[in-house]
Amino acid sequence: MGEERAGSDLGQREGKGTPEGGCCGPYAGAPEWFPRWAGRTVVVVASGPSAGEEDWEEARRVAGARCVWVAINASHRLIPWADMVYGADGLFWVNDEAARAGPWLKVTQHVRDAAKFGLHCVKLTPKRRTMAFERYGEIGSGGNSGFQAVNLVAQAGASRIVLVGFDYSLARGVHWHGKHPPGMNNPSATNCERWRGDLDQCAGLLAGLGIEVLNASPYSTLTAFEKRPLRECLS
Repeated sequence: MGEERAGSDLGQREGKGTPEGGCCGPYAGAPEWFPRWAGRTVVVVASGPSAGEEDWEEARRVAGARCVWVAINASHRLIPWADMVYGADGLFWVNDEAARAGPWLKVTQHVRDAAKFGLHCVKLTPKRRTMAFERYGEIGSGGNSGFQAVNLVAQAGASRIVLVGFDYSLARGVHWHGKHPPGMNNPSATNCERWRGDLDQCAGLLAGLGIEVLNASPYSTLTAFEKRPLRECLS
C-alpha cells in the first residue's frame, strides 16, 4: 500500500514551485522512503471527535482510487486501508502494536523509537510554528501530529489536502477514541487554540504553492480553510 506508492516517482507538482531555495523536483534530495504524491488528493484523518462520526466505508467508496489516505495516530483504526500512519509521539508506537504491524508507511519524528521499531523518521524543528519547505523530510512542529503530517503531505506534492478530525476544540471530547494512554499528552483548551492559530496561519503559504486545502471537520474551529462535507471533498 503506502510503501509501494512511496517508492514511485510521480514527478514534481506541475507549474508550481516551492519557496526559494526549498524543495525542488522531481523530489531532488528526498529520502528513498519519501512519499511521491504529486497531483494527488490526500485525506488526512486526525483524532478529533468529528472523525468518529464519518461513514468511512462510504467515503472510501466515493473516493475510489483517486485519494491517498493518511491516519494520525490511532485513526488508522478508522481507515485500515491507510497509505501512511504518522505519529509524532514515540509512546504511540510503543503502545500501538497494530500501528507497528500494519502495511502502511510508518512515520514519526521520534528518533529513538524510529530506530527501535523500523519506522521512517522526519526531522522536526521543535519550536517552529510554521511549515517548512527547505528540504524534504524536514518539517515544522505546530505542536501536534496533525500539523506535522499536513506539512509532510504538502512536501510530497499533494494538489488537494482534505482535513478530517481537525476539530481543535474540546466541546465534544478530547479524541474520537477518548484519552490517549498514560504517558501521552492530551490536548488542553490552550493547546487547541494555539494549534488552530498555527495551522490557520499556514493557509496563505499552502495556497501559494497551489495546494487546495479543504476542511471536512464540521465542528472545526479552523477559519482559514473552506469547509465542505467529506463526500463533496472526495467526489
